[in-house]
Amino acid sequence: KFTLLTRSGKTMRIPVLGEEQTATSVSDEMTIAADGTISGTSRINVTGSDRADMRATLETLASADREQFAARRLTGNGSPGSGTVSASKDGKGLEGTYKLSTPLDLSAPGAMRIPYTLVDDSIFDFASSASAQVPTTPYRCSAGHQIERFVLTFPAEVSITSVPKGTKIETPLVRYSSSYTINGQKIEAVRDYQSLFPAPSCNAEQFRAVADAKRQIARDVAAQIFFAPR
Repeated sequence: KFTLLTRSGKTMRIPVLGEEQTATSVSDEMTIAADGTISGTSRINVTGSDRADMRATLETLASADREQFAARRLTGNGSPGSGTVSASKDGKGLEGTYKLSTPLDLSAPGAMRIPYTLVDDSIFDFASSASAQVPTTPYRCSAGHQIERFVLTFPAEVSITSVPKGTKIETPLVRYSSSYTINGQKIEAVRDYQSLFPAPSCNAEQFRAVADAKRQIARDVAAQIFFAPR
């Protein structure tokens, strides 16, 4: 076992990819209305010490603060809008509802990438760090597992013309896979990411070792869904 320094700054003893590791599951269900408005629900479950931190934060928020909390998360993920959040009844994370500010233009053929909404540390956040400067001193990293599932429902007036092909990446330090499927007016996307860093501190060599995997993941996360009016 080794010591994992979590995002909250706390330490815990865990086995590599064992049952006690920090893991996150994100489930987002979005509905796109005929006028292009996007609204939905999000549920984020967390294991490890982050779970207690998340629940403690949410339980202290008044209803107005919960709305501000959701708005900050949405804006931070590049999906401005309004919503609210609360601790899930089972105590494993948070759940919330949202409505994005900018509607899709469904009057002509178009494209969109799947928006991130209420999640704090997404797979995209990890992948986008590939462009950062190579560190000259050790930096904090950790082993972990994150699964993100998105279901988008398009209106009957729109035809889904294509979705990303998905990808699979396996390196000594990173594993990632994704799939995108169409079922009628619904699209389901599943992204599965695992980091296998052997210690809570990484170096420049490890940063370079995962850079290409990060770039491939970033391209997959940014891949677009194409649609057209019927």
